[in-house]
Amino acid sequence: MVSKEEQELIEARKQWADTPIINFWHDTNDAPDAFFDELLAATRDEEASSKMTRTTTRTSSGARKAKSSYAGHSVKSPQAKYPITNKKWGNFWEVVSAMNKANGKENIPTRAQRSAGKDDLTFVVTKGLDLRVGTKRKSTTAFESGPYNTVIDYVMLDRQCTNCGNKWTTDDRWKDSKAGKTCPECRAFEKFKDIKGPYTVSSDTLLFPVGLAGDGQTIALAMLQGKEAKEFADLKPGDRIKWKGFIKGAWYDITVPSGGGFDRMRPSGWKYADAKKEGGYGVVPLMTLGGKRYGGYIESA
Repeated sequence: MVSKEEQELIEARKQWADTPIINFWHDTNDAPDAFFDELLAATRDEEASSKMTRTTTRTSSGARKAKSSYAGHSVKSPQAKYPITNKKWGNFWEVVSAMNKANGKENIPTRAQRSAGKDDLTFVVTKGLDLRVGTKRKSTTAFESGPYNTVIDYVMLDRQCTNCGNKWTTDDRWKDSKAGKTCPECRAFEKFKDIKGPYTVSSDTLLFPVGLAGDGQTIALAMLQGKEAKEFADLKPGDRIKWKGFIKGAWYDITVPSGGGFDRMRPSGWKYADAKKEGGYGVVPLMTLGGKRYGGYIESA
């Protein structure tokens, strides 16, 4: 929920939208607390109070950590060809540039390159106001009041390997893909039997833009699902996190006002072709925790 002070700042930003320094500080969550104190005092026609704290940063609720609970399923991702902000991708450049090279085994990013978390790298949840996606470089206010929280339904199939006996679950949408027919344990291909399904699974999903804590610019969208989404459901702009996972390219429609512009989150009737015509359709780097076998996690910083 947006606090009263935060809503006042949002309205003030709309009122003074032509003032570049206000937009920069608001977009990156990087303004001094005193500046926001003065700004709110001016809109209220009162004197600034030194007791006021910055509304875009949460008070720490203690250390938290959630590991990936996703069994893992690999699908081919589109290439993230263009920076989503004017300041490029910062420390993500090596990873994203490798993803953009021509197809070929030598150009596939290594596991280390695709890692979205390092011991010395801290991310900050942003409002995503600096996002620029699509041919018309459109922007969005979908995350201005915080992350997008929803429930997504998936149709799943349970399979068992006839070679090693391992059981795994695959999305019905990808059941005929190479990954869907390959045992994740022994890597046997097309040696399985369907033992359950198709059936529907509902998954809590949390989507939010993130930036590097050093400068606050948005460099990717992050997505949590299942128990991890529940554990960190109260994230808001200004919160800092450590992250270990993977980066992939994901089609995103920035014109969807709710923030649910990914394929799985689209409202009924939304189509890629229509979004592309509007010029707000493109590929963004998407950070996920990856499969649990890789040890992905998110923790408070």
